[in-house]
Amino acid sequence: MSSAPVTHWHKAFAGELTEGERRYCAILRSGIQTVLERKASFDQFVRAVRDDIHELQSFEFDPDAAFEAQFRSSVEAMSVATMAQVASLPEAELAFLQDVDGLISFVTRNGLNFTLVLGILGHDVAEIASRGGIEAARAAGVHLKVNGWAKRNAEVVGEPEE
Repeated sequence: MSSAPVTHWHKAFAGELTEGERRYCAILRSGIQTVLERKASFDQFVRAVRDDIHELQSFEFDPDAAFEAQFRSSVEAMSVATMAQVASLPEAELAFLQDVDGLISFVTRNGLNFTLVLGILGHDVAEIASRGGIEAARAAGVHLKVNGWAKRNAEVVGEPEE
């Protein structure tokens, strides 16, 4: 069996995360923690991620270029703002945040391309925001792409055969 298809996919989706990509993943994780600590609402998190992805688009989804140009993450701003404690999270929102964290863990641990994170998150936050929440998105038949990432196998994926 030829390793050419595996090599092609490895080149397309693998690689070390850049400093800016790692920094933005850390910002996302901090934002998740802020919501879990009830210092910001789930809706604030979704809007902030959507705003960040929209802003990153102007830098061709390159966080390094964005940070170099003084990009200020909406998720980061949400995380450092002092807010009154918000209501506890419904199970669906908690599961979503855990799945986002699982996705980030999987991508960083396995050296996958950062655009995988942005593609999945971009789809999901756009659907959640435009439909007014996770339950409304699901009721409309939307399948959130982040579903299940918290439960994915955390072992490192193999290298292509040489």
